[in-house]
Amino acid sequence: NLYIEKPYDISVVRHQIYNILKEQTDRIQSDKSKDKQLAMITHDLKSPISAEITALQLLLKEKLGGLSSTQHEIIADILSSAKFLKRMTDNILCTYKCTNGEIKLNKEEFDLKSLILDSINELKYLFEEKGVRLTFKSNLQSAYSDLDVLEMKRVVSNLVGNAVDYAPSGTVVKVKLQKKKGAYWVSVEDRGRGINLENPNQIFEDSMTLSKEEKRIGFGLGLFISKNIIQAHGGDIFARSKIGKGTTIYFTIPDSQIKM
Repeated sequence: NLYIEKPYDISVVRHQIYNILKEQTDRIQSDKSKDKQLAMITHDLKSPISAEITALQLLLKEKLGGLSSTQHEIIADILSSAKFLKRMTDNILCTYKCTNGEIKLNKEEFDLKSLILDSINELKYLFEEKGVRLTFKSNLQSAYSDLDVLEMKRVVSNLVGNAVDYAPSGTVVKVKLQKKKGAYWVSVEDRGRGINLENPNQIFEDSMTLSKEEKRIGFGLGLFISKNIIQAHGGDIFARSKIGKGTTIYFTIPDSQIKM
């Protein structure tokens, strides 16, 4: 707070204002420096985590020798944890890029349906671990669009991963792809507790998370990242939720992005 004594001394007031502005600037610069340092550390972690995942996958495929059932189970658990770490580090790094305007798309014509199926397959360890079943439904043979494949896979992985995280064991997460109003629509539906917010779309804000309420650990970054990526593609993303009945996240890729 700025307290100005009377009668006013312009030089003193100017000095007080200068000090306040300097403190704010220093704080902002300090925060930016911390963000940059975190991004650098996260980037350095990506390679060893990826190497660990590759090695564990080789072990599970018994490329390096046979495994007992107990060994197989232990390695599968470690692989699941490594993939979780990879998701977290990817999200932290991508959040830094989003907040600093560094997200750049490398688009190519690609089948959105194939991309979704690949992303779901890569997350199958999550379904098995949580005891959740996942279904995919689409009446489209293909869904070609101009996409940044890596970033769009990040979106699908984040949305499906979140749905599985919040879905009670024994329930079904439903993923749908359809075309309506000249755009591709993707939805991810869970049967979790629902979003206890007046406006469910607040979940797409930077670092918004319901993890504390759900008594779980999470960074709340995935939906913020997904929003930035979808908007960079010219699309939209939004949520519909009912307490006790679950949440559905929708995103669209507009007509201008579709090549038929």
